[in-house]
Amino acid sequence: MAIWFHDSVHHNRPGVDERASAASARGELTASGLPASEVSEVERLVLITIDHAPLDFDGPGARISDADLSVLGAESDRYRESVAQLRAEFAELSSRQWRDQRRARVAMLLAATPLFHTELGQQLWADKAMANLHAELRELEADGR
Repeated sequence: MAIWFHDSVHHNRPGVDERASAASARGELTASGLPASEVSEVERLVLITIDHAPLDFDGPGARISDADLSVLGAESDRYRESVAQLRAEFAELSSRQWRDQRRARVAMLLAATPLFHTELGQQLWADKAMANLHAELRELEADGR
């Protein structure tokens, strides 16, 4: 349920959107009669997608974080499609603003240690994610010259 709710509010306001999505999950799931402990867990997991930094030994948090970032490790065509979709969401930004913001985000993702928190996430997506991110960063830097 957390992965379903994690982007239920999406207005390109990092942190704000996740908190609103968590609140939406709390309201909907409480109204549906889900036990309070389960509602709280869904809410907690949605909030992990703000910074993708689950605590050590938080298996559910690691899985939600990895699932949310899995597109980074997709085949390069799918990855580029995802970036193009993000660009369309930020159509109000000039090319330079987009490039600067995206370059900062890519650099942050490249610096994340670890990027994926589960063994399976590392196996499935880590190498490809690094390749995709490095390729995008090279393109962003070339466009900025």
